[in-house]
Amino acid sequence: MIVIVATLQARPEAASALEAALRIMVRESRLEPGTLAYGFCREGETFALTECYVDEAACKSHSEGAALKAFFETAGPLLAGAPTIIQAPLVDGFGFGASKAGA
Repeated sequence: MIVIVATLQARPEAASALEAALRIMVRESRLEPGTLAYGFCREGETFALTECYVDEAACKSHSEGAALKAFFETAGPLLAGAPTIIQAPLVDGFGFGASKAGA
């Protein structure tokens, strides 16, 4: 499984517009083949996205896809700077698979 954790900082006056753009991208990205999970959190003008893909091919497909391209066309002017992105294979945990009962 490939996991991406991205942090985006909105310009103060653009946080609501960035959230609206993220909601659209998340909805569309969840429908892409190989996407296991896709969502975001917000604290003020800071947004944290978490994405999980079955493999590198699914991750690459998303990175080259229409949803992400459309998002950055809309979101580019709303951002206070470049996103911080971590992309790596999952090492442990995340709640997929085996039950937590008795752990």
